[in-house]
Amino acid sequence: MSDHAALLYPRPGEPAFDDDAAFEKIPIFPGHQSDVPVRAGDREWTLPLAWHREYETRPLSYLTFKFNLSNKRGQDEAVRSAELCVKRCFYLIVFHSRRPLSLTTLRGRLKILKSFGKRAVKEGKALAELDYADLLAAIGCLPWKDRQAVASVYHQLRLWRAATPKTYSMFVPPPSVESLCDDDSYNGLDTENVRDDEGEPLSRTYQPFSDAFVTAAGEFCLSVLDELQPAVVTCLREVMSVQEEDRIEALPGILAGRKWPLELEVTGEQQLRGVGHLCQLACIFILSLVLGPRWSEVSALPLDAVKGSNIKPDGRTLWGLTFKLSQSSGGEWRDWPISKRLADYLNAQRDYVQLLEGEGFRYLWRNHSSIWGSGQPLRQIHTPLVKFADKYGFAELTDGNVHHHRFRKTTARLIVIALHGGPMVLRRLFGHEHLAMTLRYILANESILIELREIAEEEHRRAAAPFIEKKDKLVGGGAKGWAAGIEAVVALADVFVPDGARDQGKVTTDDIIDVVASGPDGLSLKQIIPGLVACFKPRDEPGLCCKHNEQPNVSKCQAECMWHLVMPEYREAARASVASSIVHLRGKDVGSPHWVHYSHVIREKLALFPDLAAEFVNDPIVVDVLNREEVHHAAG
Repeated sequence: MSDHAALLYPRPGEPAFDDDAAFEKIPIFPGHQSDVPVRAGDREWTLPLAWHREYETRPLSYLTFKFNLSNKRGQDEAVRSAELCVKRCFYLIVFHSRRPLSLTTLRGRLKILKSFGKRAVKEGKALAELDYADLLAAIGCLPWKDRQAVASVYHQLRLWRAATPKTYSMFVPPPSVESLCDDDSYNGLDTENVRDDEGEPLSRTYQPFSDAFVTAAGEFCLSVLDELQPAVVTCLREVMSVQEEDRIEALPGILAGRKWPLELEVTGEQQLRGVGHLCQLACIFILSLVLGPRWSEVSALPLDAVKGSNIKPDGRTLWGLTFKLSQSSGGEWRDWPISKRLADYLNAQRDYVQLLEGEGFRYLWRNHSSIWGSGQPLRQIHTPLVKFADKYGFAELTDGNVHHHRFRKTTARLIVIALHGGPMVLRRLFGHEHLAMTLRYILANESILIELREIAEEEHRRAAAPFIEKKDKLVGGGAKGWAAGIEAVVALADVFVPDGARDQGKVTTDDIIDVVASGPDGLSLKQIIPGLVACFKPRDEPGLCCKHNEQPNVSKCQAECMWHLVMPEYREAARASVASSIVHLRGKDVGSPHWVHYSHVIREKLALFPDLAAEFVNDPIVVDVLNREEVHHAAG
C-alpha cells in the first residue's frame, strides 16, 4: 500500500484506529446512493461492485459486507462491541493486506471473523479476550472448506496484537498447550493444519478431467464452434439490420427461414438465447482447455482481447488481466499465444457480443439473463458448466465436480505428457514466477504421480543392482554393513523357482532388489557420484553429514561414514585425486586451509584403497601427511 493510502487508512496503534468513536467515522468507500461515504462504523458496507478489480457493472450492481452477529432487535453493548471488533479485523484484511484479495477470499475471511465474534458474544467476552479454547471452538463451527483460510486470518490478528500488545491479547494459549507444537510463532497453535478429517481433500476436487470427458465434450464444443457459431452470428446480423421497434415481430420469420446445424430447432427468442449461450460456453471450454487460465483471467477478458503477435507476422495473441500475483486490485496485463483457429472462435464471440450488447460493453463474455442488452458480463461459470455436462450427456464422464480449475490441471497434464520440455512450457503459459508452483500442478495428477513413482522405483532398482552384485568388493565405511545386510536378505529370502530349473533356489540380484529396494518404503541408494559412490542411509537414521529425518548433505559426505559405499572402479578417480592434492600442497604451510583440505583428501583416498600408498610411498608430501596422522593418533 502507498504512503498516501496508509495516511487515509490508519493502522493499529494510531488514535484513529484504536479509539472506537474515531474508527467508526473513517470513510472507506464512496457512497452508493448519495454523496455520503460508507464509513467503518456502518452496520453494512455497501459499495459498487466496480470498486473491486475491473468488473463492468450497471449502477445498481453493489457488493455488500454484513457484520451482524445477532438477528435480535435492540442488541446489547456486548454484541455491538464484538461487531465493531470484527469490522476492525476485516478492515485490516481489506486495506492492509500485502496484496489484493479476491471477492471470494474476502467473503471467506469475513465468515471466519464472524465465527470468532459469535463465540465472543456467546461466552460473554470481548473479542480480544478470546483464548485458545475459544479459537478451536469457533473453528469447529465453520464448514471444513472455510477452515483453509484460518491461518491467514490468525496471522493478521497476531500482527494487530504485535502493534498494540498492551490492549490486545486475543487467542493467547494457556501454558498447558504450549507443548502442542514446536513452532512458537503462533504460541503453539498449528494453524496450517486446522482441517476437518472427515472432509474430502481439496486436491481431489481439482483433479484433471478424464480423457473421456475431454475427448467427448471437446469434440462437441468444436462442432458447435465450427457449425453453430457462424450461423448464430449471421442470424443476429440479419435480426439487428431490422428496425429496433420491428425486431420482435420479424424474429420468428427470420428464424423459420434458416436450417440450423446439429439438428437444432430455433423458433423463438428463448431458443436463440439458448444457442448463443451454448456457443459462448463452448468457446470458454476450448479456451480454458487450451490455455489453462484461471477463471478470474477468463472472466476479465476484454472485447478486443485478440491481438497480433510481435514474434510471428501471422501469429495471434490473447491479451488479458491476471490477478493472482498482482499487487494491484486492477490486475496486470499479460499475453497468451493462441492459434489462428482459436482466434477465429474468439473473434466470432466478439461479434456476437457486440451485436447484442452494443457500444460501451467492454467484455468478451455476456450474461444471458436476457437476449438483448443485459449489460452484465459473465461472472460465474460453475453452474453453467454443471448444466452443460448434465444436459448434453457428459456428467458421467466428469469423475467429480465440474470445477473450472480442473481445466488448469488438465492443461498441465496434457502439456507434460505430450510436449518435450513440458514443465518449462507450462511455467511460461501459466505465468508462474517459480517452477515449484508449476510442479504442484503437475504432481496434482494421480496418474502422473503413479508413473513417476514407477520411474523412481525402477531407477532405484537400476542403481542398486551393481552395488548388490559387487557387495564383496565395495570399500568405504558402510561396505561391511552393506555386505552383511545382503547376506541376511539372501538367508531369509523365499524364492520360488519352477520345478526342474537348473538354478532352483538360487537367489538372484533381482530377488534381493525386490526385498531391499522396492515399494514406497524400500531402501533407496542416494548416488553421490553416479555409479561409483553411494549412500544408503535411511531417512530416520543419522549420519556424519546430517541428523535423522534429513536427506544426506553431499557437501559433508565422509568416506568413513557407516552408510558410505564406494565401488572398486572408483580407484582410478582416487589415484587422480591424490596426485592432484600433492600438486596443490607443494609450497603450502602446514596448518593452512589448503594444507588441511588436501591432506584430508590424501588420507581419505589412501584409506579407501591402501594399495595406492605403494605408488606414492616415495613422495615426501604423502610421507609427511601420513606421518603427521600417525603422530596425531598416537598423541590422542
